[in-house]
Amino acid sequence: SGRRDAKKGAMMFALEASQVDRITIEGPDYGETELLRQGDGWVLPDRGDFPADAAKVDGMLQRLLALREDFPTESDPDALIRFKLADDSFERRITLANAGETLATLYLGSPQGPRQTHARRAGEDTAYAVAFGLFDAPFASDDWTDKDILRLGETDITGIQVNGLHIVAAIPADSNGRWQLEGAEPSAGLSQAAAGRLAERLAELQVEQVLEREPG
Repeated sequence: SGRRDAKKGAMMFALEASQVDRITIEGPDYGETELLRQGDGWVLPDRGDFPADAAKVDGMLQRLLALREDFPTESDPDALIRFKLADDSFERRITLANAGETLATLYLGSPQGPRQTHARRAGEDTAYAVAFGLFDAPFASDDWTDKDILRLGETDITGIQVNGLHIVAAIPADSNGRWQLEGAEPSAGLSQAAAGRLAERLAELQVEQVLEREPG
């Protein structure tokens, strides 16, 4: 491994993650999404600044900035077209920016394996085989949303209103169970198992899709 390490190329980007405050990911057929740094996290401007999955965004950015020029490949124009690394024909075009200024742009082309693709920096002809998968950089906004933003700890739920009923938690739970009907005796007929299942499902809600606002 020492011999292999000695042959490692230079870093593809001379950037720190903290320098990047906007990431634009473009895909085929004009698919595109933007990720904007906001405080300690990231948001999706095209979804009304809905929170993005910060761990996923930071992970992708760290992997991008760790790429090296280890395995150069063909660089003639025909090869770039064949590898889908042309300016107008690509699998991904990822732009890193700060304060509206582009810091770097990377093209990702045809995959070479589960986590390997061809890559080329904008303005250069040389392509490299890099350890980065296309699925690491999806271009649909829904793939970046924080799907756990609605998730709660089950014990954080202290009341549920459903079908005209108000179920409240007995704090602390007593011998009749954790749940009771508001205004009723603790022993009133309420299925503790059903109330518990409802609370569990509510606590585990996930966001599937963020709907766009209708004009006006």
